[in-house]
Amino acid sequence: MPTKTDIRSKLNFWVWVICLLLLPAIAHAGGLGMAVLAAIIGGTGYISNIGRLSLQQIPGWFWMTTIFLIWAAITSVWSPYHDTQFLRNPMKIVLGYTLFCGAFLSVQSLTAIQISRIFKVLVFAFFVMSVLLILDLVFGLMVTNLFDPPNQDEIILEKNIQTFMNLGHSVALATMMFPLVVWGLGNGNRARYLFATAILGVILLGVAWAGKFNVGIIFLLLFALSIVFTKFSPRFSAQFFVSASIVLIVLAPLLYIVLSIIPVDLTSNLPTSWEHRVVMWKYVSSKIPEALLLGHGFDSVRVLGETYIGNANYEMTIVSLHPHNFGIHIWYETGMIGAILAGLSILFVGKEILNQLHSNPGFAIPICGFVASLIVLGTVSYGVWQEWLWASVIFFAALYSKLPVLMDSSSS
Repeated sequence: MPTKTDIRSKLNFWVWVICLLLLPAIAHAGGLGMAVLAAIIGGTGYISNIGRLSLQQIPGWFWMTTIFLIWAAITSVWSPYHDTQFLRNPMKIVLGYTLFCGAFLSVQSLTAIQISRIFKVLVFAFFVMSVLLILDLVFGLMVTNLFDPPNQDEIILEKNIQTFMNLGHSVALATMMFPLVVWGLGNGNRARYLFATAILGVILLGVAWAGKFNVGIIFLLLFALSIVFTKFSPRFSAQFFVSASIVLIVLAPLLYIVLSIIPVDLTSNLPTSWEHRVVMWKYVSSKIPEALLLGHGFDSVRVLGETYIGNANYEMTIVSLHPHNFGIHIWYETGMIGAILAGLSILFVGKEILNQLHSNPGFAIPICGFVASLIVLGTVSYGVWQEWLWASVIFFAALYSKLPVLMDSSSS
């Protein structure tokens, strides 16, 4: 007769399998459904561990990040942005983060064999995502238009722009998965690992190049750098990428000084998307000193409605929803206090990573690759309060946390 442990383990296993099988479709549709997947897995993790969890078991990084998010929510009190929803954005992030983190409890219930099988499903999901991306890019958005054909009232250009944004989100999710997938294909064999990295790297590079998804290209460069660093010192590689994450947030206001040096002629010759980013980063960072300590308040960047005319010769809003940079976003809305708390949160996560490296040096390449993907996404692409992104990071971080278990089982 199955024990409670067996039932809990099987429940969590099948929930993970189902969610991973749904992942390609959700990713291709723009990734917003990642919040639902992470909530399902997180909820399952909490429910299956009722009566088994004590406060002493909760890691420091969870509490530190919670403090950061609570401070961010407090800043909404003086924010000029007025959210009319019943459940406002600050509370969505705090509650969502808490629920999503149940994913770590969920994976704790799994056996080594179940984790190995989940990783195989993850590899399958990655390949399906890649195929869907290639089909849409090569055959004129064939897959998207098949399942979501344009309505008569829709403007085709606007729909295509939205579709490419969705595909960009799928590429972002692929960068988070990439280090896990290549490790799963290599399975501890160095030659297989390098071969998988090369083949999948070419596929991801091709997709990123064809769709002009710069995050994929930048990520691959940083991932290659993580491999080089880890070859010499796994611990140094982890310290480097964690430190870089902290520096990019804590010292983000200095970006204004750097951008002020760049000649206007050089900025105007950049591709439109990059010119927009430079103008946006310079503008938002210039306003950080106005509320240096406490910030302007949660979501306050949304009220910045100033426009400019760029090299595309049409008027654009300087800030489109968010500044596409975590550091600037955090400083502007939550001030120096928020930036320090965010830096401490990353520091606590970094300590957890370094603890894992003591017994599993091989953990360095995949986890540094994951951190590298988050550096890219957080530095040039997304806003810090996007719920689907928090859900995605926690979803995959839970899987990364079980890599040492697989490494131990494959070496024994």
